[in-house]
Amino acid sequence: MRKLLVVAGFIFLNNVQASDLTIPNTFTAGTPAIAAEVNANFSDTEAAVNSKQDRVTGACNPEESIRAINADGSVVCEVDSDSGGDISEITAGAGLTGGGSNGTVTLSLTGAVSVHGNAFKHGALPGTSGCDLRDIIGGHSYYEASSGTDCRAVAAVHLPDGVTLSSMKCTVIDNSSIVGAQIVVELYRFSLTSWFVETVLLTTASVDSGNNQIISDTNPPAQAIDNTNFAYLLHARFGNGAPVGTLVGLFGCSIAY
Repeated sequence: MRKLLVVAGFIFLNNVQASDLTIPNTFTAGTPAIAAEVNANFSDTEAAVNSKQDRVTGACNPEESIRAINADGSVVCEVDSDSGGDISEITAGAGLTGGGSNGTVTLSLTGAVSVHGNAFKHGALPGTSGCDLRDIIGGHSYYEASSGTDCRAVAAVHLPDGVTLSSMKCTVIDNSSIVGAQIVVELYRFSLTSWFVETVLLTTASVDSGNNQIISDTNPPAQAIDNTNFAYLLHARFGNGAPVGTLVGLFGCSIAY
């Protein structure tokens, strides 16, 4: 029984992984072992193991890994050049923006939706007069108010769900020399659960000029397009009737996101 105890103790000592552990006593098979010497071996093993740092107290930042552990438990970090995947970079292609080679990467849609002037039809919000489309000359649409004051024309527009708008630009002609015969275009959103109407974009007003001009809004609100709860509509206001022949017309609009 004593020999088995010595052998078992010897096997245990061989499994200890401590680089600076020194065994004071060596035993030979078939010879008696002195209990004090066996206990000395265990005592030295216990002291060597207990003196080792067995708790890591340091940490590395994201995208880093531990390269070494110091005796006091602090760690030495290095950039993790291989996190286990095979994607090194995400590049935004046509119609997208974003991407990157590290950290959290996001891709977003980018582009524009255009609406031709001929898509605007007779129609208006409650309390306003609708325009009648009279002619298309030189690529732009002329509108005339049946009431002779001012008139409105509308066009439905579908924008990608979730995008954030950046600007709206409309190309118009305003060469009427009539005071108030200006054009303003709004982008409305209509709640699909109530009658609530909100202006999302509102262009500057046109000015009297012999040349085509751009009226625009480059300060849109921060909310994203929500096609689940809202419908979107372009609303063109032609001031002072914009009668046929006065060169007040709309080529079309482009909404960028």
